[in-house]
Amino acid sequence: MPIPVDCRRLDAFDPSFLVMTTPRLVLRPMLAPDVDGFVELAKEEGRTAEALPNRADLEAMRQTFTEEWQQHGFGYLMMFERESRYLAGNVRLKPFPLPNGRGAEITYSVDGPFRNKGYATEAAAASLLLAFDIAGVDHALACIEPENTASHKVVAKLGFVSIAEGRVHGIKMRRYLLNRPAWQGKPRSEEHTSEL
Repeated sequence: MPIPVDCRRLDAFDPSFLVMTTPRLVLRPMLAPDVDGFVELAKEEGRTAEALPNRADLEAMRQTFTEEWQQHGFGYLMMFERESRYLAGNVRLKPFPLPNGRGAEITYSVDGPFRNKGYATEAAAASLLLAFDIAGVDHALACIEPENTASHKVVAKLGFVSIAEGRVHGIKMRRYLLNRPAWQGKPRSEEHTSEL
């Protein structure tokens, strides 16, 4: 049974508290032990010293993600395949300013072996459920490079509407927007629902 939880109302956000499950994925915030895990994984993959992630930088990144959760009730989620328990990618909601209401920009990344399975759509849908239905976000934004046809399909499936094309940090992007009423009016199939 889904439990509605407003993370903004917690006195001190404990990232280990939030775990979202979908039919094929487990999503959760980055935890302190993950920092060492990322460093060890890079060593196992045989990366050179220059290519190894810096532990201090990873810890600073984790702390930033935790602060986002504390301040906004949404943030970065690691994406694990339920069956294999392997890290498959991530999805992140990052606040963006709006003159009226709350906004969140969604980004996601799926690692090579896990692509073309619908995981990006599944993870993004779970993240949007958290943003719109629990954290009270008014609008979600997605910025996608024109050549990234897979991501254009993901946002279309989720109900985003193309609003503009322009440059973001010097990179040509197409911008998509989805508002809460459109999200809540959109019928969700079993594969796009999540349990907290």
